[in-house]
Amino acid sequence: MRYDDASYIINWKRLSRWLIPVLRRRPKLLALLFAIVSPLNDIHTRFMYLRNYINYRIKITPQVVYLEKLLNDRFDPELKRIRIVKGVAYEAIPLYLKDEIKPQKFYKKEEGIPQVLYTKEETLNFEVDFIVQVPIDVPFDMNELRAYLDLDVLPSKTYKVQVL
Repeated sequence: MRYDDASYIINWKRLSRWLIPVLRRRPKLLALLFAIVSPLNDIHTRFMYLRNYINYRIKITPQVVYLEKLLNDRFDPELKRIRIVKGVAYEAIPLYLKDEIKPQKFYKKEEGIPQVLYTKEETLNFEVDFIVQVPIDVPFDMNELRAYLDLDVLPSKTYKVQVL
């Protein structure tokens, strides 16, 4: 508990008892005061839940560690198996038609320089900044997971959710 948290802790029954002079404290009067203070206690409890939630959300930033914490706290609180990995980035090899008269970047087998040509499906994986890896046995709603991420990920970043 931080030093400023103590100012938010209020025992409403004790406070209402303290505000009544000792000689005037009767069971019926105290019961009436407790009934009057009860809605305040409920509102205060809701306020404390909201305050704790807002303090938690303020601590979440677009950094990978905090995004993982957010997702694991929501979808996998016991085992925390959701991971965020960097998107794979390979340099694409452009292919030209013979009529375009542009240099080809292909090498012969004798030169010993291996080259890999990627399919369209494979290059779609390279367009994301990071990949969220969720184990298959973690129950989650894709729309909810994307909503959580969209709140905290920078608008310029792209991601892909991958179920393992």
